[in-house]
Amino acid sequence: MAALTYLNLGSGSAGNASAIVMEDGGPIRVLLVDLGLSPSRCREMLASASLRPEQVVGVLLTHLDHDHYRPTWTRSLVHRGIPVHVHEQHAEAALAAGVPSACLRAYEGELRPTEGLRVSTLLASHDESGSVAMRLDAEGVSIGLATDLGRVPEALIELFAGIDLLGLESNYCPRMQAASPRPAFLKRRITGGHGHLSNAEAIAAATAISARSDLRHLVLLHLSRECNDRELVARLFEEALPWLRGRTSIARQDEMTGPLRIEAAAIGVAR
Repeated sequence: MAALTYLNLGSGSAGNASAIVMEDGGPIRVLLVDLGLSPSRCREMLASASLRPEQVVGVLLTHLDHDHYRPTWTRSLVHRGIPVHVHEQHAEAALAAGVPSACLRAYEGELRPTEGLRVSTLLASHDESGSVAMRLDAEGVSIGLATDLGRVPEALIELFAGIDLLGLESNYCPRMQAASPRPAFLKRRITGGHGHLSNAEAIAAATAISARSDLRHLVLLHLSRECNDRELVARLFEEALPWLRGRTSIARQDEMTGPLRIEAAAIGVAR
């Protein structure tokens, strides 16, 4: 029986990267989701979880903003010949950002980046080109990841029905956003339905997904360093989703969150 382990290697305004570890009786395989942290930082985080670079079999990119893909990855990707899977609408942007053409794998809809793992995707609203929400399914276990969303369509709630672990952005507090010294155009971009999710929008999405799933764990991603507060987010989610008390984590920019291992009907911190 397959098992998936989720690790967030760092999440926030300065860079985002996660790892999905697949175990099914054969060699351990690692998929990286976004490369917004440096190669050395990701290697350090993986090593702390006893994972090696040669176990990385592919990369899934949600989009090509600088905090989700760093051009400093180009050499490592070429050296190891790591496939980089991007939505076909992001292919040109990926090449322009430095993703090696030899590594680029464009897709639309569903993909199978490694044996035994199916990834279903949805291109959600974010700026002009969108951001990809992903559902990763192995035998009897599933993970849903969604970040940099301008809004949450019903199709996303449906895509994530029945998942075991949800990684979801909770980017900003509207009051802190309004009071910040950010220029007006940036505030409009973030809050106008094509930028990021507020805490309240994230709560609404997590509540809807939880109602359709036996959600074992919730990981909150991509908190704004200027316009959000960890204690505020923790309090809001505990009040709104008390059934997930003790099963909710808030990812940090400079620390790893996890590893969180999912087996058929149970989840726990890997030991």
